Amino acid sequence: MSDDDIMERLLFGDDFMIQAVLGHDVVKQDAGDDNSSEDSLPMKDEPMDAKPSKRKRQRTTLKHEIAYLRAKQDDLQAQLDILRTQALVLEPATVWELRAKDQMQAAQRAKQENAALRTMLQDQLKTAQALERVLKKKPRLEMTPDLSAEEWREWRLDADPARRRHAMCAITDHVYAKLESEFIKHGMYDLGAGQSGISVRTQHNILWFDYMQCLTWVYPVETMAAFFWAFSCHDLLVGEGSMLATTGEAIETFESATGPLSYARTETSFSIHARRCVTEGRWLTRKYSDERTGRVVFAYRSILDDALHPHADDHLRDNFLGWVVLQPSPSDPAKTVLYYLHQSTASPSPPRDGGAADLPPVPQGELTEFLFHALRSHMQRIEDAIHGEMGGVAESVEDKSRDSMTEEKKKTRLDA
Repeated sequence: MSDDDIMERLLFGDDFMIQAVLGHDVVKQDAGDDNSSEDSLPMKDEPMDAKPSKRKRQRTTLKHEIAYLRAKQDDLQAQLDILRTQALVLEPATVWELRAKDQMQAAQRAKQENAALRTMLQDQLKTAQALERVLKKKPRLEMTPDLSAEEWREWRLDADPARRRHAMCAITDHVYAKLESEFIKHGMYDLGAGQSGISVRTQHNILWFDYMQCLTWVYPVETMAAFFWAFSCHDLLVGEGSMLATTGEAIETFESATGPLSYARTETSFSIHARRCVTEGRWLTRKYSDERTGRVVFAYRSILDDALHPHADDHLRDNFLGWVVLQPSPSDPAKTVLYYLHQSTASPSPPRDGGAADLPPVPQGELTEFLFHALRSHMQRIEDAIHGEMGGVAESVEDKSRDSMTEEKKKTRLDA
């Protein structure tokens, strides 16, 4: 090689020439140990008067990078542990938050159940349609359903004794099952003693009037239950009022599995707008007793059509249902708290010939006011009748005690 080539390679950094001139190997990237001190010493083959080589700049090795990443990992893990500890130390959820969460979960479950029930209903409808097609193709498989067994859903009674009693029990059970939902919807348990009211609503384009009342009586529940059962059987006479008067008699009474049941024929007359109207009713009442809570419930419903005891053609027909709840007073168990909810609507079967049907309808506001005052006065007459009966009982007890004291005095005088 010429001198010019050697100088060019030295100036532009030829590795081979640098190794040849400097007399030692290039330090590798991963040589980060103590051998660097030995590299700085001159080689045995080098002459003693050779110049020492320059120390190369130390580079970042893979070992240093791993050590740095491990230190960074430990730092981040420590920060994560601190954040987890802070997240655990939170205030507990309030009662309302828990209730809201439960309600949301319940609503979600209800939606899922509704979807499942809707799917089942669609499947059943498809099955019913398929069976209907099969029955139409096979006349010998025809079945005649017993429609009379479901007449009670239209508030009707059959003349057959077995089906008749079955319908009576089914109707009263149906009304009793609606007790809690209707009481909650109308806010019955929020009423105070002596409070009453009436509300108007529409159901299937039919106007309904809901009368509510709460009373507290000084007699125990057993006594009040006996009086109301006597009133259901029309054994307790209630005086006539200026707005409303009811007379009746019990047609059937029998003992069912859950309590006694009475069926009565009634006739109610009332005056409104200087007009006298008469309604005929078939009242079905059943007594339910809860021995655990001491509560007694009277559930009643008017029958719209009776094959055995038909209505008169020239009278309106009662159409109502209701509940009377008797329970011990929380402050004094010897007293009775009464909750009364009565739901009524206009007669579905107007009279055929003349009478009240030929008269113009009464305005809604006046009819609402009339029903409110009529029902409240009717309940007041029931209360007066009960007070009268209890007064008579008290007088008879006082007479008996007075007679016994007189007899004891006579015996004492004779002995003397």
